[in-house]
Amino acid sequence: MPTNDYNSSALIYKALFDALNRTPTVALVPENEEYNRDELLHFIEEKFKTGIKGGITAENLRATLHTIVKSSINKQDDEREGVLAMISPYVNSGANNRWYFGNFTNGWNEGLWSQYVTTTTIDSSSQPTINGLFSHMGIKVPFTLYNFKVFGSVAKSAGTGIVDFALVYTDEDNNSNVNMQNVVHLLNFSVDCTVTSTSFAFSQTVSSSVIIPEGKKIFIFIRNTSYSAGEKLRVSMGLAFTSKVSASNSFSLTR
Repeated sequence: MPTNDYNSSALIYKALFDALNRTPTVALVPENEEYNRDELLHFIEEKFKTGIKGGITAENLRATLHTIVKSSINKQDDEREGVLAMISPYVNSGANNRWYFGNFTNGWNEGLWSQYVTTTTIDSSSQPTINGLFSHMGIKVPFTLYNFKVFGSVAKSAGTGIVDFALVYTDEDNNSNVNMQNVVHLLNFSVDCTVTSTSFAFSQTVSSSVIIPEGKKIFIFIRNTSYSAGEKLRVSMGLAFTSKVSASNSFSLTR
């Protein structure tokens, strides 16, 4: 008897699940209902013995399937945290209206940030114009990001006062326009450096409804708003994300 084409079988199995017509929800699994491979394999060897009357029962089969599902990572449900990038830029600020966002030669991962735009505000209603030459200053998004967060610290080598941060994401130059396209505001926040040469921590999360699509570029802008002559900023920043919406949030799933 020929072996069935598993691609054809997959469509049959999908139809069986779709026929249930259920609204997808997040299934939370207590840790004490998850088991490691040793426990799962031992259960199978113990409960599925061959050549023994009653060695395989529907109850044991159902228990095995339930436990494997609970003990496995499911990309539709499980939230996994990660760090997209860590940066430690040194900003030799020259005025209080300069938003620094990288280094022209080496991009966002350069230690000395010297490239800037001059604009009064970067926020949801006032977006920066980013020349396509500066594309390498944006951090490429390799896959869809949820629950985006920035964390870190900033210190001023001289003086005290406010340091402003702004983050946006964009599309690439579309090959007919010299600027990055479709700028979307992500986040604004300020850190008050009240003591000279002291690091002040920050942690900011965008709205849980904000999803950063794969392929976008994230740009970070830093402004020494309280600038006075000779000030330098020392920044340490991480960009964190989850691979799924939080379990506490509802979500729609289209099949």
